[in-house]
Parts: sequence; structure tokens; C-alpha cells
Amino acid sequence: MLKYTSKIFTITFLTGITKVFAVDNLFIPLNDFNFYNYNLNLSNLSSLGTTTLKPFTCEKAKVFLNKEINYCKDPKFIKRVYEDIYYTSFENTFSIIPEYTALKLAKGFNNFSTLEGDFSLHDVLNFQYQLRYSNNSKTNEVNLFKATFSLKLDNTILTFGKDNIKVGPSKYGNLLSAVNPPYYQIRIQNLKPLEFHGLWDWLFMYGYLKEDRLDHSNPSLFFLRLDYKPNELLEIGINRMILFGGEGRPTYKFYEYPKVFIGTNETTGNRFDNDSYLGYDIKLNIPIDKVDTFQIYYENNATDLESPLKKGDPKKLYFPLLIVKFHDNAHTLGLRVKKDKYYLNWEYTSTGKTMYINHNYPYEGLSYKGFILGYPYGRSVVHSFIEFGIIENEFSNFFEIGYLKQPVDINTNIGLKDYYFKYRLIWAYNKKVSLSPYIKIDKFVNYNLSYLANQFDIIPGNKTAITTGVSILWNF
Repeated sequence: MLKYTSKIFTITFLTGITKVFAVDNLFIPLNDFNFYNYNLNLSNLSSLGTTTLKPFTCEKAKVFLNKEINYCKDPKFIKRVYEDIYYTSFENTFSIIPEYTALKLAKGFNNFSTLEGDFSLHDVLNFQYQLRYSNNSKTNEVNLFKATFSLKLDNTILTFGKDNIKVGPSKYGNLLSAVNPPYYQIRIQNLKPLEFHGLWDWLFMYGYLKEDRLDHSNPSLFFLRLDYKPNELLEIGINRMILFGGEGRPTYKFYEYPKVFIGTNETTGNRFDNDSYLGYDIKLNIPIDKVDTFQIYYENNATDLESPLKKGDPKKLYFPLLIVKFHDNAHTLGLRVKKDKYYLNWEYTSTGKTMYINHNYPYEGLSYKGFILGYPYGRSVVHSFIEFGIIENEFSNFFEIGYLKQPVDINTNIGLKDYYFKYRLIWAYNKKVSLSPYIKIDKFVNYNLSYLANQFDIIPGNKTAITTGVSILWNF
């Protein structure tokens, strides 16, 4: 009896704290995919700020939508429940729901229940958490899925805990996406864009991938992101990331971290030779009278880099980036158009044969808990899709057809192709509840049974897979 009484007291006490110190939250969770893609990205006012570094602060989202965000007001220790129930007739490497965070499906029925809450103290300290219950034929567990403390100091935010970030203008991102589970991290970033001949956003993160792996368990990440918007038409992002450390890999003193991050020794084979990533993305907002939104975007990130600044590399310049040449990189080219309630998104992505694995981390590479941190469908892949949506206040409909091929630049005896169609309805029943039924049909010519999308265990044969389900969001 005492045990249950203490639990009730704790919940009541924390709920009371959130009411007494009720102030704005700092961030909108990344798993609110529909809110980001179909509200914030397409907002006519998004030209007022940078859009390619997520999660957004509540202050930035308020500017984009020109109104208060319901989620950001009135923090509650118990705030939201996400219920994701899916059935798939056939399980393979691509059995994921990439629009949502860390939904990997096993054959048969799958249930993911996520409880979310938050509280704030005096407009300085913010806490957000998610508990998740996962149940299918392979797992039955409850874990602390996400938990972050954020400290606001003037225009700077310090965040630590379990979280994930997404970079780039594309639907999923080809370097860091929101499809993977949250991982341990410390990050520092600005609250709102800095103004200096345009708008600047920046983020620096140290990440820790705590897991047993076949290459090197428990590696770490350094990541730096700069976003620059010189005017309403153009936005440019630059990424720099280092995957380092872990069991069997060198450790470093604190004062050696800058040398690790700069990466001039990555071809020498010495203790500072780590797996590095460098890239950029460009987004154009083109004003056209007959449409509300017309965006063209391009992402290019690479892990095999050649530069005269690196020891052992040729001392020459490369066109067009001059001081760096990319090999085996990941490209994404895309287009978004919106007119009234109609929405169109086309993308083409190609990833290189060593993208996400490089030389020091050749198996799991840039992944976490079975998900690629970069493009969710892994390396040596070509993926193209076109999505058409009809966006309305109560009912929104989205149709997508796509084609995927893997591997595309590796000599193997067998490869796979996937032709698919999917449909999702988003029903905003009221401010408290929204429902999102979903169906996807895949036609596989061969298929991959590997645990990770950056490795290949391709089995011959034709398969048709049907995945269906519903996502439910309930606000308390």
C-alpha cells in the first residue's frame, strides 16, 4: 500500500509543480512528424527564419505560424499519449514506418504506446520525457525512450539527455534523421536566429551511442551544424560530424578533442584517424504567383573526403568546393509545391557504397539500435518517391508511390527492388484527439533480411507485403 501511495504522491507533486511554474516549453518534439512537415515547413512565414535544423524551439514555431502553439503552453507531467498499432504480413530490413520515430515492425501485430510529459521552472529549466511500451513477436518492454533537461541562458540553450535531431530540408535527412531512437547527447544551440547580414542558427552536439556492437561498442559523435539564410529565398546548411571512440578505439584527453573534430589526421592511420562526415544542403524558396509554396532543395553529405588540409592527401584544389572532394556520398534532390489545400513532394536520394560505414566502423557504422542515423534505407541505395496530399483542417489525405533499389554500386550476385504505394489519412477529430489510418503495399523483387540497412542479406524471390495500421494522438 505504501508503494502505491508514494507513486500517487510523486505524480501529484510533479503535476502540481508544472502548474505552479507553468511557462512555455522550449522544444516541439520531433516525433510530431505531421506538425513539422505539413504545418511548419509549408508555412508562408517560414521565410522569416531558418527551417532545416530540428527540433524547433517553440519561439521559432510561433513565428512561423504567427500564433501561439498549444503544445508549448501549460506544461503537464502527463501531457500526451501516442498509440501506434500496425500489422505487417512480411518482415524485412525495410519494415519501418519512417514518418515516425523508431517504429520497426516484426511480422504480425505491433503495438507502440508512448506517454509524453514535461515541466518547466521559472522560464529557465525545461524537462521533457517519453516513456514507450513496445510489444511484438520480438520484444515486450517498457523503457525511458526520451528524457531531456534544457537550460536557457539568454539566447543560448544547453540540453542534455536522450534525444535526436534532424538536419537538412529533405523529408528524412541523409545525415541525421528523426527516424532513429533518441540517443544520449549534450548539445548547445541558439534559441532564436542571430542577425548578421542574414539569419544564423547553430548547434554543437556530443552524442554517445550506448550499445553493444559488432565493430566497436559505445562509440561517440561530435556534430556541428550551421544554418545561414541571407534572404527569404535562400537557406544554406553546413554539417561536420566525427564518429569516434568505443571499445577497441583510442581515447582522448579533453584538450585533444579539437584535433579529433578538425580531422586533419584521418588518412594517416594514427590514433586520430576516425570516421568523419562533411556536407552541405541548399534550399530555395521561389516566389511564384500561382502557388503558395515552391521549394527546391538539395543535400550532399559524404564520409569519404579528400582535402589538401588533410595529411597524406594531394595538395590540390577541387571543383566546385575547392578544399574538399566528396566520394561515395549521399545526395538528395527534392521539390515541394503547395497550392491552397494541395501539396506535392518529390524526392530522389542516392547513397554511396561506404556511406554510413567507412573504414573504422565497418558494420554498424553510423547507426543506433538497428536504425541508420542518416538516410533510413541505408547505403548503396537509390530511392525516389512522389507524395501528393490534400491538406484540410479536419481531414488530410496523403498518397505516395515510390521505387527503391539496393545495392546500386556494389558488385553482388543479387540485388533487390521495391515498388510501393502507401496512403495515410490524418483525421484531426478535435483538439484532443487525432487519428491516422495507414496502408502500404510493397512489391519486392528479392528482399533484404539484414538487421541493418547498411548490410546485405539479400534473398531471391518475389514477395508482396501489406502493412496497415493506425496512429492515434491523444492530448490530455
